[in-house]
This record gives sequence, structure tokens and C-alpha cells, in this order.
Amino acid sequence: MTWEQTCVSDDEYIVCFQHVMSSGGNLLDLDLAEVERRRVVETKRSLEGEVDDSQAEVPLPEAPPEEGGRSGPFLLTGTSFLFTWNVGSPEDPHAEWLNFLRWRAEQAVGPFKGVRYSATMEESLRSEDVGRVHIHEQTVDTKRLTRASLEPFQYTTMAGLLVRPNCAVNYLEAVGSSSADGASRGRGAAYRAACDRAHFYVQANKYGTLFTETDWAMQTNFRVQARWFDDLVARGKLSRDQWLQYAADTTVGFSSRKRNFEALEVYEKEKAMDVDAAELREKIASACPKKPWRPDLLQQAKDWLQQFVTVNDRATILVLWGPSRSGKTRFALSDVFGLKPLKVDVGDGDALNIQSWDHRTHSHLVLDNVNGSDFIMRWRHVLMGPPEPVQLGQSSTGMYAYNVFLGRKPVICSMDEDAVWDNKKWLDANCVVIWVGEKCYVP
Repeated sequence: MTWEQTCVSDDEYIVCFQHVMSSGGNLLDLDLAEVERRRVVETKRSLEGEVDDSQAEVPLPEAPPEEGGRSGPFLLTGTSFLFTWNVGSPEDPHAEWLNFLRWRAEQAVGPFKGVRYSATMEESLRSEDVGRVHIHEQTVDTKRLTRASLEPFQYTTMAGLLVRPNCAVNYLEAVGSSSADGASRGRGAAYRAACDRAHFYVQANKYGTLFTETDWAMQTNFRVQARWFDDLVARGKLSRDQWLQYAADTTVGFSSRKRNFEALEVYEKEKAMDVDAAELREKIASACPKKPWRPDLLQQAKDWLQQFVTVNDRATILVLWGPSRSGKTRFALSDVFGLKPLKVDVGDGDALNIQSWDHRTHSHLVLDNVNGSDFIMRWRHVLMGPPEPVQLGQSSTGMYAYNVFLGRKPVICSMDEDAVWDNKKWLDANCVVIWVGEKCYVP
């Protein structure tokens, strides 16, 4: 059976032609009749979007292709496309944007006429070139397009650079998602959702967004799905504030995302505090070189620590008493007592908040700025380090209760000289009070 006999209708002819061309074959190498040879040439030209020689212009310099572009036989077919033009570093991005919109209006006629489109110009934030931008456009055409070349979609920049775009069928294919799940190559509603997701991707106020234009606005023409902006913020393309705003606009799942937002804010704040505090300590250590501790004070501390060498069901509490700025807190936090202390600021408070205590990692507990011995008396059942966990944070409902286990770890209280100390036998029997004097270290 000959090639002419195999392909009768135009549709069948195009399908056969695409199959042979995508397989690396060349129909013009076959022994064809003149009529059939002309048909092959005309089909090839129509698929490649060629123009008559009389309309050809002087060739323009072509922009370098985007990294990760397609290789091998190319075939563009469908009704929905996501284009990306790498337009370089224009002198005036806004003027370049207006030039693109004018070109797009001229180009969107005939077979390229679209019924829905969204376009955006963005800074290429990962590029080393200053001012480098690219343009995305998601378009849905009125008729199915079949092209073997992207030549008809080449855009000429104001600098005279001819830019051939990258192209994907929809957002999921553009970011390299597997089509095995059916979401990127779906039919009907699934395919429509993938196309709308591409519209959202183009319209979204991402990092680097400069200008946006659309006739298919999100929320008005299509519903934004939460996983779309969840994906963008996870990929670092969307700010957390904008992510929360999109969550509020969609209303679905907003409360849970707001809780996540607040938890992330608290976490980042705590991490920043830890980093800044460590940096400040390094500066202080550099500006104020560490001085040796007084030998007599050091010996008293070592004598007190001897009780933890042998097993016992209770331990005494060390109280460092002295004037302000004497170095009590620094001494209590030093490696004399352990390498990883937990410091809790007490002040005038009545509650003992040591929920962050972890007996597996912390070496000792430092209660700083205790204003009176009544605080020690109130929490003596915890501070003496009993051999079983103790419940703290009690409330009428028990919601905020937690268990803590000191595990016979040293407990040290620092008290200023004007703190109140009651004369009680329990304090005398269970506390070791050391007057630190003017300074804890050798002047």
C-alpha cells in the first residue's frame, strides 16, 4: 500500500505525517508522485508556521535558549499553552512590557486567537545578570493548534533580540510534575483545572513579579485551590504574607493555615533570637575577656557538687547571694556546674515555668533573680529533685499541666543582696547559701 493510499482525509494525513516526522523520518526522501510531494511540502510548512518568502524580513539575532529546554523532535499540539520568554535585561522593563502587550495583541489573530489569557513579567531572581527578566503567558486558543516549531511565537524585544519561548501544555508539565497521576494530562475537568492552575501561577503575586495582565482573573472566573498557593510557598516563590492572603481569599482551610503561619512566625523569631544572642555573647567575650573565678568561691561550689557523686533521694539547693553586677548569673551558668544549663528568669513571679526543661540534655537548672526565699519554699517539692516526675502548670481543667523530672540535677538560685530571706529551719537544712562578695571572679 502506498503513502497516498494510506492517508486519505486531511486529518489522517496529518496524523501519519506527524508520526513519521517524530520518528526521525523524512517523507521527501520517498519516491512520491509530484502531487503527493507538493502535499508533503505544504503540510510541513503549515505545521512549522512558515510564511511566504515575499514576507520574509532580514533575520534578527536570536536569544540563547532557556536551560533545560526540550531536545529531539518537537511537536506542539493542543488548545492551552504556557509560554516563557527570556527577554534578557531591558533598559526599561515597563516599556518592554508594553511592547510585549502590543505584540501579543497583533499576534493573537487567526489560528492564534485566544479566548483566555494571563501574562506577567518577572525578575529572574536566580540569574547572575542584573535586571534580567522573563515573561510568562498562559493562553487558551479557540481552535486546536498543531505546530512542529515555535517560530510563530517568537517575540522581538525592543533591543532587536529575537526570543523563541519555552512552552508547556500546563503548569504541572512546566514544573516537571509526573503525568502518571493523570493531573497534568487529564481530560475534561482535570485538564481544565490544570489550565486554570497555570493562569493562577501567572497571575500570582510571586517574588519578582513586576507587571500582570489577564482577562481570566482568579476567583472571578475560576476558583483558586489551596494546594496551588501551598505549592508556591513551599517552592519559595511566594511570600508567607501573600500565601495567607490567598488562604483568606479562598476561605477554605484558612484557620488551619493561619495557625501554621503563626507557628512559623514564632519558630523563626525564636531561631533569630538564638542566633542573635549567640552573636552578642561572642562580641561580649571578645570585648571582655573571661577572667578566672575566685579560688575560694570555686572550691565552695565543688564541695557542694560532691553530693551528686553519690546516690541520694534528695539534694540541697545552692543559693548565690550577693550584690548586683557581681557575676552571680555568669558563675551559675558556667561550666563549673555543667555544659548545658537551663536559665529561668523568676523576678517577682510566683509560678515556676520550667516546661522547656529536658532532663536528658540539660546539665543544671538556674533560677535567676529570685526575690525571696518564699519562692523556694513554694516549689521545694520540685527543686529538691525527687526521684519521680512532678506535675506543674496545674489548672482547673488540667489543660496546661505538664510533668517535669529534674533527675537529681543541680539547682542554683541567684539572689540580690536586697532579696528577702526568711529564717526557717527547712531553708537552713536544704539550702547552701554562698555570699559571693563584690565579684565572683578575680579582679
